[in-house]
Amino acid sequence: MVSACLGAAAALVMTGRAHQHRLSDGNRIPPAVLVPVQLAGVIDDRARFRQIFCALDVAHGSQFPVHRSCGDALQPLDGEGAPASITVSLGPRSNRAPLHIVIIPGMFGQCVKQWAMPLEDGAAYLRSEGYRVDTIDVDGLSSSAKNASIIAASLSQLLRSGERLLIIGYSKGMSDILETLALYPHAIPPGSAVVSLAGIVSGTPLADHPAKLDRLASDIPLPDCEPGDRGAAESVSTSHRLAWLAEHPIPRDRSYFSIVAFSDSRNISSPLKKTYDELAAIDPRNDGQVPDTNAVVPGSHLLAYLNADHWAVALPLARNNPKLRSVFRGRNDFPREVLLEAIVRSVEEQLGLSAEHPQSSSVRK
Repeated sequence: MVSACLGAAAALVMTGRAHQHRLSDGNRIPPAVLVPVQLAGVIDDRARFRQIFCALDVAHGSQFPVHRSCGDALQPLDGEGAPASITVSLGPRSNRAPLHIVIIPGMFGQCVKQWAMPLEDGAAYLRSEGYRVDTIDVDGLSSSAKNASIIAASLSQLLRSGERLLIIGYSKGMSDILETLALYPHAIPPGSAVVSLAGIVSGTPLADHPAKLDRLASDIPLPDCEPGDRGAAESVSTSHRLAWLAEHPIPRDRSYFSIVAFSDSRNISSPLKKTYDELAAIDPRNDGQVPDTNAVVPGSHLLAYLNADHWAVALPLARNNPKLRSVFRGRNDFPREVLLEAIVRSVEEQLGLSAEHPQSSSVRK
């Protein structure tokens, strides 16, 4: 039953083919170009993130249920650059302005939360290290505008005086965050860090037929899935997301970070194979739900390309549900504890919250 529901959920985001668009549909999309990340104002911080990820992996990666070397977990795309000359400090965090980590789930997140919550394994580890980590229960089938109101109301209750917010948008959760920034500009305070994890920033071609997706959604028995306003699919269509980005400049008094995922077909979970193939006809660098080019926030710090599919980067489905292990066959395994800690330490360093910044190339613990 679990695997059937998960497969059905994947099918929801699978039905539309990009090459079936009518010209009139395409005319509703603002002009856009495909350029190297540097020309989009993106700061390439992959080399430093790799240093941090690898240092954490060496220090304690083997203590977690899933261990993959950093060389296997991170994609080695050209242009990454040389490692930085400063130490990766693995000492205690600074006591100044502690980070409060808040995670926003993706589409259907509310519907499958009994099986897995995004980054719940990594969150449990960071809580044991003294961090505050919360997940906001947004609507699984509602529009990003509706979820923005939920995020804004929740943050007003969660944040404490003196904390710095690190908010992570997984999948559609990133679309919800972008709309929160525009509709509720004070909800995510200036100085916050916003992280896109396999985020739908510029939309996904798989959602470009929302009416068909909405009809299927009403027929699939996903537990705990309130209908909401049924605007989820339209919110992550390429036409909606590109139009939103064109009309709502991203406020630059926050810091933005992007982590993208893609892998080859051998490492894609079987429930995501069809959507992977759909997207591979457009862009072979995809995670089964989002092309790599659609997952980078303009003007952000680009931290990594992960070697994993869309679910493996965040959802411990196989770890939480032993009956699903035969379905995923190891393809849902990813060192999410190391990933989340590397994200946090990278953000702390960028915001000047690290315990120390010695000028050497050694790695200390």
